[in-house]
Amino acid sequence: GKIRASARAAYTTFMNPPSMRVSLQSRDVQALTRRRGIGITNNLLKEGTPLPYAERVDKGVLGVYVTVAEERPELVKFFFNFARGRWKQNPQVEIHEGEKVVLKIISGGGRRRCVIDGELTKLETATTVEIHPGALNVLVPADMA
Repeated sequence: GKIRASARAAYTTFMNPPSMRVSLQSRDVQALTRRRGIGITNNLLKEGTPLPYAERVDKGVLGVYVTVAEERPELVKFFFNFARGRWKQNPQVEIHEGEKVVLKIISGGGRRRCVIDGELTKLETATTVEIHPGALNVLVPADMA
């Protein structure tokens, strides 16, 4: 059901893309802009694969992906490149990184929602996302340690 819901959400977003005026601050970007979409990932995504996953999970940075596509033809290119795993070669996406990202929504229609770990949730007007490198303890079998 989650894949079907994600596909339906992507289609709805494509047919009627939201637009929001946001303030975005991180280590390498400070912007006040109107954008269609912003994605924040735990570490930067691996290039060249259609499934988005971090190339290195231990780098200790957040990947910030800002969609700059405005018109439907640009959105088509964005989704096509996204499906092919073309993050860095995609002119419809700005890529930034940092240990802390502050996102403030200044204006944007109605309900603000976001996806966190695959779950749809309410997006607050001001949101701070911060990474804590090395904070997760992982148990492994003794022979792998």
